[in-house]
Amino acid sequence: MKKAELVFIPTPGISHLVSTVEVAKLLVDRDERLSITFLIMKLRSDPKIDRFINSVSTACNRIRFIDLPKDEPDPNQPRKFLFSLIEAQIPHVKEEVFKLVSQSESSPDSPPLAGFVLDMFCTSMIDVATEFGVPSYIFFTSGAAFLGLQFYVQDLHDEQKVDPTEFKGSDAELVMPCLANPLPAKVLPSVMLNKEWLPPVLLNFDPQGQQSHDLTLTLVLHQILKKKRERNRRMKKAELVFIPTPVISHLASTVEVAKLLVDRDERFSITFLIMKLRFDPKIDRFINSVSTACNRIRFIDLPKDEPDPNQPRKFLFSLIEAQIPHVKEEVFKLVSQSESSPDSPPLAGCGQ
Repeated sequence: MKKAELVFIPTPGISHLVSTVEVAKLLVDRDERLSITFLIMKLRSDPKIDRFINSVSTACNRIRFIDLPKDEPDPNQPRKFLFSLIEAQIPHVKEEVFKLVSQSESSPDSPPLAGFVLDMFCTSMIDVATEFGVPSYIFFTSGAAFLGLQFYVQDLHDEQKVDPTEFKGSDAELVMPCLANPLPAKVLPSVMLNKEWLPPVLLNFDPQGQQSHDLTLTLVLHQILKKKRERNRRMKKAELVFIPTPVISHLASTVEVAKLLVDRDERFSITFLIMKLRFDPKIDRFINSVSTACNRIRFIDLPKDEPDPNQPRKFLFSLIEAQIPHVKEEVFKLVSQSESSPDSPPLAGCGQ
């Protein structure tokens, strides 16, 4: 199958870069055909960004980073500093993407350009993707609730002709489909309450104004993680058999490991086969407390067998040897039950 190259363009700043890189990691992990190139805009020298980029480049050879030249934004528009900086980078982005396309056309081993993944503030780059004949995808680096808030404010402004900046200092409460409770209007993000900041924010984010472009607004990370969780749920369940040494200290430490396993993976169930030297109320109380707290850890008492009296120094080992037939019997029951019932998890292994 053909390989493909994606170009990611994050907004300058460590927070947007980190979340976008995490999405890139998920994509290359899910599909070995993908390679990703980040085009990096920098406001200034930032050692945190440099260290982060170096660590990612070292860990993954299918994610690479290209620094774009630094351009000074329009000094006459300080309120539009970020957007003017991004606009100024468009020629450099075109130049770097042209190099990628030329390389893929001249070398059969170089993957062809498949699309742009743009930060939520980089929608001005959509035209660049269109020029190269590839789709563009907007990655929204905030949560789903904030995306809903953005759409709500956009609708107020465009459809209902309400000026959101008038809510500054207001006691009004806004009922939004994306929020469980009404939001006090005065706590809207400051850029939405500022008459100089609001227009560029709305214009940059307006999906209706981009209808002529192949634009997909998507929460990429949320979709991937959701699919990953669904895939994990569909995977088969599994049963582990734990056989601890017959003393409370060994039993307690082994149970802690079992708890970690069932907490980390909902597919696991664990059965303990318990050997006892003698009646011990501490062990019984401990087993009862664990059984009550976790229904995916259960305990089966094995029959008591007397060890070989002629080998007192091998008392423990001869006791364990004597339990082997009983262990086989109980494990056979578990296997038979899993084969006869689709709801019973199959045996996956033994821990001792």
